[in-house]
Amino acid sequence: MNWANGTEYEGPKYTFDEHSKWKVTIFAHLLQNPQFQEKFINKTLIHLATTFSNERVQDVWDSLVQVVEGEYCAFTKGTNLAEMDGAKNMINFALQRPEKMYDYTADYFDLGDYVNLEYSSDVDGVKYIMNGDFVNSSVYKGRYISGNPIKLEAVAPQGYKFKYWEMKDSLSYVELMGNKTPWKYFYQSESPESAWKTVGFDDSDWMDGVGKMGYSIETEESKSNLGYNTILDFGENSKDKYMRAYFRNVFTVQDKSEFKEFIAKIVYDDGYIFYLNGKEISRQKVANDLKEGEEYANPDSEDAVEEVTISMDDIVEGENVFAIMVCQNSASSSDFTFKFSLKAEKSGGASTIKDERSVYSSVVSGNMTLKAVFEKVDVCSMYDGVLVLNEVAPSNDSSTDIIDEYGIHSDWFEIYNAGEDTINLAGLYLSDDEANLGKSLIPFTHPDSTKIAPKGFVRFWADNATYRGVLHADFKLSNTDPTGLFLSMECGGEFNTLAEFRYKNLPQNASMGYLEEGSDLVTFDNAIYKENDSVVFISCVTPGASNVLCQEERTIVVDEPITESEVQVYPNPTKSDLNIRSTSDKLLSVQIYDGMGRLLLEQTGGGEEVQIDMDRLATGTYYLQILTSKEVLQRKVIKL
Repeated sequence: MNWANGTEYEGPKYTFDEHSKWKVTIFAHLLQNPQFQEKFINKTLIHLATTFSNERVQDVWDSLVQVVEGEYCAFTKGTNLAEMDGAKNMINFALQRPEKMYDYTADYFDLGDYVNLEYSSDVDGVKYIMNGDFVNSSVYKGRYISGNPIKLEAVAPQGYKFKYWEMKDSLSYVELMGNKTPWKYFYQSESPESAWKTVGFDDSDWMDGVGKMGYSIETEESKSNLGYNTILDFGENSKDKYMRAYFRNVFTVQDKSEFKEFIAKIVYDDGYIFYLNGKEISRQKVANDLKEGEEYANPDSEDAVEEVTISMDDIVEGENVFAIMVCQNSASSSDFTFKFSLKAEKSGGASTIKDERSVYSSVVSGNMTLKAVFEKVDVCSMYDGVLVLNEVAPSNDSSTDIIDEYGIHSDWFEIYNAGEDTINLAGLYLSDDEANLGKSLIPFTHPDSTKIAPKGFVRFWADNATYRGVLHADFKLSNTDPTGLFLSMECGGEFNTLAEFRYKNLPQNASMGYLEEGSDLVTFDNAIYKENDSVVFISCVTPGASNVLCQEERTIVVDEPITESEVQVYPNPTKSDLNIRSTSDKLLSVQIYDGMGRLLLEQTGGGEEVQIDMDRLATGTYYLQILTSKEVLQRKVIKL
């Protein structure tokens, strides 16, 4: 990220210079896009709370240890893997990565303060969608950016239906100290007098610092100090740095009864002793038998994190002082860290709020804990008669204008939602083989694509290329030997067929589907049927839209046959006027439909150009049906 930002950082392993810019050109330009930044930050927060969480990292490490220990070379026999320096460095790095990345991300994007965010469910197998991104974990326990909006959806596991969100009032915990809290610190070759731990000690001549304090030196020649808010001066000799730093913060508590307990979080490198009002309440990596002014850490650590619960019995009403000594493992250590935050749990606890919106949205202003509550449903019948395989095109080729997002002319089919509720198809199965109904799982990862609104449509590509996206099935359709198409769900260990479609051998580029809900199957073959030079019937494929758009009776006089047609639709997307121009055919009519097949606008022509005013239409996607003297064309138009 530094390289993408143009920072010419030289470290022990990587050097960025003019010859390196090509390596990050794409990423550098993406970082300038606000939408990409939002997506990048959101995915970073998700992965830090799930993929790279300490619990998961430790579980993965423990499982690897069991496998690797049996594969040691002979000279390592009898060695405990957990005690090997290389192994310790690996696990320490992995465990400390989330804290460093939280700090780095906040500094790089100037995010402001973090708050704690947790969400879970009352049943197993739930997944989540946070701000449009899939969270592949049943529990999220991480951080979020204070003041930022959030949209959170819980994806129901099989056999359950979402009921409500249960939320704990974020004011059950209050932040008392954070990244902007001022501290006094003393960092010199000698130690302060022993009274430095008490409330009455005069620290007026100590230095001022905030946030993450310390330093990080990658080499003797180059200092990094990335992520540090206050840089400590370790002296003139980098091989003989000051061993101990002392930090003080005096704070006032008016009424102890308001709080149940305090919870302090300390980020340290390499060890510390924590005093409250002169009393030691916590220490890490520092032996008990060391005298004051002779302390050192053993073993060392890299930005380790410790949470310390503070009893209200140790707090006094009035002035209190936190006094913390942080020490190094050795005077030649390359880095030093101290960072402190404090929150308090209110005595009254948290109030519980219920929200029945399936997609919870709000602005996060404090710590937030949510639980998704579900109710059990009859999974085997929940979609009976609701989902319909509506249209199938098993021979789409390059002579059509029907292409996927990669410009490929693949076979396709569509699913129709005949119900009154929005349905997410994720978790259902598609197949072209009745003996293997679980052939192609519809993924959970992009719910905006797999949801169908009431009376709406979703088109899938049958291209055996699921790597292209969630709307690509893991099979191809056959037009020479049709086997059928099936939509199923797993029910009690077996597959229950929700919809099936038995199609026949069709003309090239033709489709078969239902003209309207409940009708018989009809073949759509992109043809104009005439009687006495009048168009009486037109037939065309309509991917992702109602088939009523296409097949209907007409009585329009055709002036003369035209052998070749080229139609242009512009500008697309458009804010107002839409132009339809033919360079060879005459335009007989242009109709605009919405995704549910409702006719919204119609304009008859007779010339080579038609202009339609789309000002009164809402922002969204619309479908054009263009009738020329030779053919029927479909185009998709986006209204901005």
